[in-house]
Amino acid sequence: MITFKIDNGEVTKQLSILDRGLKDLSKPFKKTGKDLSEDFFGKKVFDTQGGAIGSKWKGHAASTAVARARRWGHYSKGGMSTGQILVWTGKMKKGFTFKASKNQVTITNGTFYFKYNQPERKMLDINNNVEKIVEDIFDEYVESITK
Repeated sequence: MITFKIDNGEVTKQLSILDRGLKDLSKPFKKTGKDLSEDFFGKKVFDTQGGAIGSKWKGHAASTAVARARRWGHYSKGGMSTGQILVWTGKMKKGFTFKASKNQVTITNGTFYFKYNQPERKMLDINNNVEKIVEDIFDEYVESITK
């Protein structure tokens, strides 16, 4: 059997701080939620038309292109012709929200038509880009509590 004893006040203090910091991860989860919902999903995914999430979105159906151009149906209500898929009023792009707790973050989009578009044109997904953002945030957090 091998036994280690830490008899150094500074090491004990650092381990205690680390222990407390890892029991409540609400701070890095809030940053994760904010960065992903506003900057990544709400901006980069739309700006790249799905490219940032893994694959470019398929184009509009011909009927949608005509409806947009002539402002028929849904397209008669405000909005602007951006030439981008899934961007007309900007509501879906701005509709990402998050809820963070000490051990998780949940990101959603409350726009009622999000659920109809998500299967065909992914806007919310986990890929290497998302994992890297989360990893960087948590690395920074652990580093900050151990200093």
